[in-house]
Amino acid sequence: MPVGLEARQLVADGVLRRPVLAGAGGFPRVRDLPRAGQWPFSPRPCRDELRGFLPARALPRFARWLDAERDRETALEAMRRELAEELTEIGHPELTTSIASLRFAHVRHVLEGPLKVPGRTFRQIRFFDVFDLHLDTPEAIVLCDALLALAADPDDVGAVLVTSDDILHGRHDRFYVGPHAAYLIGPHRLRADLPPLR
Repeated sequence: MPVGLEARQLVADGVLRRPVLAGAGGFPRVRDLPRAGQWPFSPRPCRDELRGFLPARALPRFARWLDAERDRETALEAMRRELAEELTEIGHPELTTSIASLRFAHVRHVLEGPLKVPGRTFRQIRFFDVFDLHLDTPEAIVLCDALLALAADPDDVGAVLVTSDDILHGRHDRFYVGPHAAYLIGPHRLRADLPPLR
């Protein structure tokens, strides 16, 4: 999610990705749609999220704007929101109450692409930021312990502990481990994307 725990990583089995495990993540939300509207997205951002198609000529300026973290959530704000959404999605909204007060260390920023998407006429670029939970407060320790208990519960497959070897192999038991989970353990992905849901 990504919560670094020795040589293990906690990943979520999101309802929309089942049976693929991945760290919590998503798209940053735009704060000021009119100002963010300067970008010629097609279609327009859904739910204020930064996703869509841009002409290639707009990409360098867009990447600079994105890195500046203006008019949108910062990477840390987006990670906190996504973590809360993932915990709620897997049926544990009670674990979201302290997320706003927790401290996280930025581990790495990965720029992926632009890469050709197999079978499509476009290229894709993605930005990933990986954070690690600081276990320096009672709230952080409570959340970590709760996540470990969830991962240890065979009746609750919403959170799963995987090893670095599982991530490298791409599987853990009956689950696929999403290729971008490799960014939890290093700066490079090892496998191509799985086809998206239609």
